[in-house]
Amino acid sequence: MSHSKRLRVFVRQDRIAREMVRRNMSQNGLARAMHVSPGYMSQLLRGARSPSPDLRERLQQFLHMDDFDRLFRIESNDGSAEGFRSDV
Repeated sequence: MSHSKRLRVFVRQDRIAREMVRRNMSQNGLARAMHVSPGYMSQLLRGARSPSPDLRERLQQFLHMDDFDRLFRIESNDGSAEGFRSDV
């Protein structure tokens, strides 16, 4: 049996929170701007969900952050952080 490593992308809550403060924007305001529900945005910011590739791109564009690693972190299914960017 093969145990492959599954990589998941999570938002860096601290960076998004900092940008929300800088823009005087609430979590609900960010959800509206990203065209997602407030509940889904809450799950993203708590680390309970991973953003889709489309949402990651929209967040980067909206927040003017080209550097993937500044806004997202990659973890494997064993909980270890990955030190590289992958097409996940």
